Amino acid sequence: MATDMLSYHFKRVAQEMGYEDCKIFFSLGFCQGDHVHLEGSPEMGPLADRLLAGKHIPAAKRAVEKGFSVEIRNGSVWDTRATEDLTPLEEEAEQQFFEAIVEDVKDLQRDLMHEGHDLLLNLPSHEGEVLKEFSTANFTLKVLLEQEEDGFWDESGEEDYDWANILDLIHGHLQYGCIKVVVLENEYDEEIGSAYLGGCWLHPKYPRKSIRGSLLETVQEAIEEARANAGLIKKLKLPQAA
Repeated sequence: MATDMLSYHFKRVAQEMGYEDCKIFFSLGFCQGDHVHLEGSPEMGPLADRLLAGKHIPAAKRAVEKGFSVEIRNGSVWDTRATEDLTPLEEEAEQQFFEAIVEDVKDLQRDLMHEGHDLLLNLPSHEGEVLKEFSTANFTLKVLLEQEEDGFWDESGEEDYDWANILDLIHGHLQYGCIKVVVLENEYDEEIGSAYLGGCWLHPKYPRKSIRGSLLETVQEAIEEARANAGLIKKLKLPQAA
């Protein structure tokens, strides 16, 4: 799930910045080798419009028409200079354009790596975060928020909606994960019932309110499984929603 979200976010940002023709490779493990790298040959016209100003924009585009191009390999920008004679202004614009792309790619890759780290930090742990715990003399019910397995997160088909949610996750305005409800037998701390609710977008301060109706159904499902497995739970009450 984290890999899917990161790939989606990086692709959308790259598109917005004019690097839609580039592939993105990344490794984020909170270690020295962490990186986000672009690979490919971007379309030069949109980059000139964004990175340059004034007379250097048309001059740089003329240099492109005369053979100037760049290729990004392993996160570094390499250039192929114009094969036709350039005017002094075109030579100046060509050099300025190349230097601007080098800095832009460097900044973009750095920013994407930081945003990737923020997204990972704002996901729940694999062990799970306890959202609610409710106990009787013999049994305990826990509501946990866990991280989804890779591959579970699916795009909704509404691109702006998906990206807005991911941006909110990066900035800590939303949480995303799987709700797991477990029923434990207290004497042996043995799980006797469980149920899952996947693909949950939650408000960090009021996570259970975000999925109140579905959560109650999931809690009931876990209790019914515990009753079937143990034949003992008769009066385990549902936790009161905050």
